[in-house]
Amino acid sequence: MFTRLLLAALRYPGEPADPYGTAGSVRVLSASPRYLAYRMVTLWARLLGVFAIEETLLHKAIRADAPFVAKAGVFLLIVGIPGLIVSVFTYAEYTTRSYKLSDQALRIREGLFIVRETTMTYANVQNVSVSRGPVQGLFGISDVVMKTAGGGGGDHRTKGLVPDLHVAHFRGLRNADEVRELVLALLKKTKDAGLGDADDAAPASAAAPVKSLDSALAEVREAATALREAAQRLG
Repeated sequence: MFTRLLLAALRYPGEPADPYGTAGSVRVLSASPRYLAYRMVTLWARLLGVFAIEETLLHKAIRADAPFVAKAGVFLLIVGIPGLIVSVFTYAEYTTRSYKLSDQALRIREGLFIVRETTMTYANVQNVSVSRGPVQGLFGISDVVMKTAGGGGGDHRTKGLVPDLHVAHFRGLRNADEVRELVLALLKKTKDAGLGDADDAAPASAAAPVKSLDSALAEVREAATALREAAQRLG
């Protein structure tokens, strides 16, 4: 209930559109509940780490003989309240995360305050891999990473701050290897069929208006010639 109210307050967009492809070919994937647990554990671990550093470096801020209420207040201020607030936002973002696959393209939506949608056609995908960190391994989850041509570059000063539009992630999957094989199969099917971006067809169709224009100019010339001959006869 609270999550729905939060999304309404943020004016979160509705269900993302399906990626283009053959009708009925869309598959919807979801991040594992273990991914949510992984996010929560890492969140609280960071907050506890901040509290431990505060107690180590700034322990003089509270005397050793300070009352328990004072110490509890500091803990709530540094860990408890921020942790609860961020946990709510993390859960809301988890429920809105969307992964969709068609037989020709994929679409990913992620983010809560800044919503990011990424669409890739299989004809442009150059590499599909599985990524798993040590903590992710403890939770039995992995990410499927898809890269298109041109990825991995950019200004080093903005690296990590600006999202790489050439890279897409299916995050927090328990069956990442199966999903990778599925994407590779769809990619191979697309390349074998010779399918590419819709823009690839544009140059071929652009020749049609040129032919029509030449025909129209020829008709104008013929009409002008006939009009000139008629004017000469009348003269």
